[in-house]
Amino acid sequence: MHFASFFSPSKNDIMSINDSFDEIYEHNKNLVCNDSEETEKVTKFMNEAVTLLHKQIEITDGYQNHFNYNNSGIYTKKQDDKDIGKLNITIENPDKYDDIKNMLWDPNNPQNIDHRFLNGKAIRVYNPNLMIIQQCYMSISHSSIKYFHYLAKRVEISKDKTLIVYISTNLSDVNNDVESNISTLLEIAYSLESGCNFEEELKKNFVNLSGYSIKKKDTHIDVTYFNSIIDNYILAPLYDFKRVRSKNYILLMNLKEIFSPQNKYIPNSTFLLS
Repeated sequence: MHFASFFSPSKNDIMSINDSFDEIYEHNKNLVCNDSEETEKVTKFMNEAVTLLHKQIEITDGYQNHFNYNNSGIYTKKQDDKDIGKLNITIENPDKYDDIKNMLWDPNNPQNIDHRFLNGKAIRVYNPNLMIIQQCYMSISHSSIKYFHYLAKRVEISKDKTLIVYISTNLSDVNNDVESNISTLLEIAYSLESGCNFEEELKKNFVNLSGYSIKKKDTHIDVTYFNSIIDNYILAPLYDFKRVRSKNYILLMNLKEIFSPQNKYIPNSTFLLS
């Protein structure tokens, strides 16, 4: 099995799905949160998440390299009760910076690489760069649908650097209890106290942290995907989230293939769920 086997559309096909979140925001104004306290709490919480993501992406110690290929590398490590994966890729096409960051921000992105992915959408909106999203996957047995809910924030660090961060609990839901899942995420955001250790708060609440760093250089774009999953020895949710991680690896490797000047061979990916 190769990365490229999951997804082989043309460049024109890719561009057709690159709706910016501003357009999604316009189509979902009925989902805008009018509770100023909630907006303030979620904003503060996700600002802390952005800071932590930026810090974690810069850390290189303790990782085990799984492969390096064509300026790309996948790295993993175990840290306490966290299962961490990181993918670094270089895309030799700086003109595609806006397209890439908009694609990665789109909740529906996995639809082109994962036959079990059903849909992704915003379910609560705070502003065009802060929302709660839902993504739905068919279970392996095709007997149920699994729902994943994330707090998501996009930050333009500079004109040439963007961070996208996601916060989720380590549970996948088979009942589509949207209000319950939103409440769980909001309870975590509301529990944040001034001056607390944010990383410890995530650990205490069994929270997963993931996201992207997209940096435009003169000759290329550097993209890093970071994914930290709380492993509290409940096998199924860990596997579910590692499967989502592996599909995001595939998504990024296919972006490299699509947006680089020449299509590239992508190496075997059988280790991604190990």
